Amino acid sequence: MNFYMRKKPRVHFSVLLSIVFFTCTPSYASANAIEDKLKALYIVRIAEFIEWPESTKKTSFKICISENSPIFEPLQLLQVDTINKLPLHIIALNKDTPLLDCQILYTEKGQAEISVIHPILTISSELYFAQQGGMIEFYIVQSKVRMKANLEAFALAHLKPSSKLVRLLTIVTTAEQKQ
Repeated sequence: MNFYMRKKPRVHFSVLLSIVFFTCTPSYASANAIEDKLKALYIVRIAEFIEWPESTKKTSFKICISENSPIFEPLQLLQVDTINKLPLHIIALNKDTPLLDCQILYTEKGQAEISVIHPILTISSELYFAQQGGMIEFYIVQSKVRMKANLEAFALAHLKPSSKLVRLLTIVTTAEQKQ
């Protein structure tokens, strides 16, 4: 009987450990999936609150993003056909993609930078992206997707965010390069 009493707590502990492991892992994955869907939705909705220069009026609205990005698929699955009355096209970035055709460029870590003097809205989840001259940076606070913006970068690219959008953003400035 003493032998049986010792085995029982081990069995309960291993069952409890298995339950914790198998229930926590999918929730982490689903939290990332929800975060990616929110970012995709934000990318599309942000465009409606940006004023592009008259000289960049085009026949379609292009969002350029790496096909390997976790946001690529949720972006394609959104049921949005138009942005600013223009047909929406999600473009998978590759080395031959003409970036100047894009209205929005979502970059991942380590991707090539583009000069902000062109009217292309640059967005990323990369840490310090906005302080390094990018326009909008997604970041997470208390499990919520938030955005930082560099208004200097907007001005250099001749893009104007609406006041409604600016109220939702944490404003940052370009960090000075240490010499």
